[in-house]
Order: sequence, then structure tokens, then C-alpha cells
Amino acid sequence: MPSNRRGLAVMALLLGFAGTNAQAGNTGGIFGPVINADDRSLQYRYARVTENDRFAHRLHYQHAFNAKYRGRAVVQYRDQPSGQDFDQLRLELQHQFVDAREHNGIWHSALRGDLVIRDDNRPEDIGLHWTNQWTLSDRWQATALLFTLRQVGDQRLPGIQISSRYQLAYRYHGRHRIALESYNSHGPLNELGIPDDQQQQAGPSLSGQWQKIGYKPGYLRGLNTATPEDTVTLWLNLAL
Repeated sequence: MPSNRRGLAVMALLLGFAGTNAQAGNTGGIFGPVINADDRSLQYRYARVTENDRFAHRLHYQHAFNAKYRGRAVVQYRDQPSGQDFDQLRLELQHQFVDAREHNGIWHSALRGDLVIRDDNRPEDIGLHWTNQWTLSDRWQATALLFTLRQVGDQRLPGIQISSRYQLAYRYHGRHRIALESYNSHGPLNELGIPDDQQQQAGPSLSGQWQKIGYKPGYLRGLNTATPEDTVTLWLNLAL
């Protein structure tokens, strides 16, 4: 990849870190477009907001149908004053429509559709999300996501909600990586911006795999007063 193109890609990603605002969802992730046909896995995620000691945890099962399509089922619980409370059931289907492995390219791309179901008359979500991943060099990789979300129900957010997520990752040894991540919310489509009342988070993470066990500890720092100051996360993944 020419150095000027690599530099422009890195600059655009870092501008995304500096100038956008974060998606809430402490257990959310920056998912890549690449689908491995033999992917069958379980994953547990845990996230804790340090100032109020509240936490959330989720479990999901991931199943690739082939090298183009992958499904996922997610159940999530959150800590409430009354104790552990069901938060959501999520069903996802991802389609990888650009695969660099097929033409020796430098980028992959995929779309993912989501359906999120909640109880207690809370709104439900219908989402369509795009993820793109660039191979900048043998060790550097960039990922950008665009989320579009429509809520249904009595307490729904207005219009189509837009958010974005970014990751710049460095592979330092084998399958082990260090990354800088950003989670951003831009409000409804007809009022896009950087609203101060939306959560904005960014921070580092480590990830890797040892035999069939994958791991990812991370830290997110709130970038405005609407966001918790410190959030710590831990993911554990088991290949089946």
C-alpha cells in the first residue's frame, strides 16, 4: 500500500477519534466484516462503570453459515438498584460482500442487520450497520463502522439514529493486538452533529487468543459530562 494512501487512512481514523461522540452500550464492540466459514463460538462480555459500580454482562452464540453469512444471538443483563435485570435479546445477521481474500485486496466490507427486543414497554430496535476494514500494513489495521437504527414503541427515539465506531489496531505478536477504540453517537439523521447530551467514549484495549480461548480487556474514558468517566470491560471467547 503506498505510504500516502496509508497516511490518509490513518489520519481519517484519528480525526474520527478526536471529533465524534460515542455510542452508549458499554458491552458493545467494534465488529469486523471478515467471516470465517467454520466460526462457531460462545462469548461472554462484562463491563463496569467505576464511579457508580454498576455493571452489565452478556452472552452470545455466533454461527457462520458459510464464508459470506453469519448469525448471532445475544442476551444481556444489567445491574439495577433492584438487582440483576434483563436488558435485551438481540438477533443479528451479517453478510460480507467484499472479501479481500478473493482478489488480494486491502479491504473487507460487510452489512449487519439487527433486531433488539426489550421488556417493560421499552422500545425495540431495528438496525442496519456497515463495517469496513483496511489492512494498512502487515501489523496495522483500521476498522470503521456506521450504525443506523430505528426504534419502535411508545418510548422510541425520534427518526433514524446514527452512530459510528472506529478502531486502529496494531498486531504486536501472533494473534495478539493492542488497539485504540472510539464509540460515537450523532443523533437523528435530520440533526446530525456532536451533541453534548450524547455519550462519547474512547480508550485502549488488548486482545488475543490462546488455543481456543480468546480474551479482550479494555478501558473507555468518557469524553463529556453525559458519559461515565471510566468504564472497564472484559471479553472471553470460546471457539467451539
